[in-house]
This record gives sequence, structure tokens and C-alpha cells, in this order.
Amino acid sequence: MRSLSSRLKVVGTAVAVGVSLSGLSAMLMTSKLNLSLVSAARFWGSMIAGPFAGQWWMAPEQWSPMDTAKWAVVLCAAILAHPIRAGRLTGTISAIGIAMWFFIGFSLVTDGV
Repeated sequence: MRSLSSRLKVVGTAVAVGVSLSGLSAMLMTSKLNLSLVSAARFWGSMIAGPFAGQWWMAPEQWSPMDTAKWAVVLCAAILAHPIRAGRLTGTISAIGIAMWFFIGFSLVTDGV
């Protein structure tokens, strides 16, 4: 059985890639819209926040706290699948969970802009 640190390395690498791509897309978005560096940092932080970004970018009718809670619980469970029990299937589930986390953050930010 693999050690916990080796299992977390897989998830950590995927999160690092997601954070980097989110930063790149935030910089590109703000440069196209001629916004400040502060706006880029806000967009980047919101993309990293995943489903929680809906709380400050969307109207309550569009994205409720219950939507945030549902997505956060499901995606956190998916992300933790590989560190809990290492394997190809759980690695794939974790990767999909991480990708969905950043995709939801990106979608909520770009919909709110």
C-alpha cells in the first residue's frame, strides 16, 4: 500500500495545475477587459473557490447556499477518493472532482462578469 504522502502527491499535482490554469485564465480575462491586477486576483481567487464563488458572484435565485453545499460535499468526496484508497479508478474520480471544482468556479465567475 502506498504511503499517504504519495497519494496526496497525485491530488496536489492536479490542484497545482488547476490553480495555475485558473491564474492564467484570470490574467487573460482581465487583460482583454482592461481591468486592474486587483480584479485579476479577485477572479483568480473566485475560480479557485469552486462552488463557493457563486456566493459572491451570483444572485441568490441563481446559485443558492444549498447549491454550494451540495456541490462542495460531492466534489470534496470525489477529490478525497484517491488519498483514502489509492487506485486507478479512485485517481480518475479524484481528477474529475478537481477538474469539476475549477470548472464550476470558472463558470460562475465568467457568468457573473
